[in-house]
Amino acid sequence: EGKELFKLSTTNIGVLAFYPKGLIVDAQGNIYISDWTGTNPLDNPFVGTIYLFDSSGKLKKEFKDSLLTRPEELAFDSEGNLYIHNGLLKDISSSIIEQILVYDKNLNYKSKVENKDFDSIKDIVIDNEDFVYIVDGLNQRVQVYDRNLNYISTIGGNAAGNDNNQLFHPIGIEVGDDGKVYIA
Repeated sequence: EGKELFKLSTTNIGVLAFYPKGLIVDAQGNIYISDWTGTNPLDNPFVGTIYLFDSSGKLKKEFKDSLLTRPEELAFDSEGNLYIHNGLLKDISSSIIEQILVYDKNLNYKSKVENKDFDSIKDIVIDNEDFVYIVDGLNQRVQVYDRNLNYISTIGGNAAGNDNNQLFHPIGIEVGDDGKVYIA
């Protein structure tokens, strides 16, 4: 049976608005939560935040970066690098450019993959060999990159459907220890 450890709310982290979009726990039990709005969306609606909590729920760090505009899904590789799905919103009238930003374990920016063709990233997962799988929902595909974010291959992407080379609105992915890929 599950047990509630703590609750996160605007009162216990002291933010005006809190719109969590992604959550991941690192090997040390620290909890990372991505938030679209940051401390005050009225001041700058295009700066997101990554909150870092210890395992008891105590806020350890509030991380902002000018590159983070709409952080969502989060993943770690074997070296502890943090991969963040980020929607780059340049201004209110712009469309969103989706990208994956990579930060080291100290939250220093390392690199990014930006594909103008991404359309509604739904999930990111990194396997035991540090291959990065990105679920690209509206394009009906999963794109695979190596640890240096070089494109490797595409799963699906041949329109929505039920044939072997098609996916139907994929929303999630997991890779088993045996390397088998499971797509929801």
